[in-house]
Amino acid sequence: MNRIRPFISSDIDLSNTWQVIKWCVELGCNYEKLQMAVDKVGTSPDAVRDYLKRGVI
Repeated sequence: MNRIRPFISSDIDLSNTWQVIKWCVELGCNYEKLQMAVDKVGTSPDAVRDYLKRGVI
């Protein structure tokens, strides 16, 4: 049985539902915080992670 696996790129893609779920779980945030962080620092997971850790939002 083949399992369908969502494509996970190195950047955060807010248009990909699977990636949004994955990154929200991994970063411990909701969609709104993820979206605000991506808007501020771009799609790099490291930059978003650092931004969220700083507690700016």
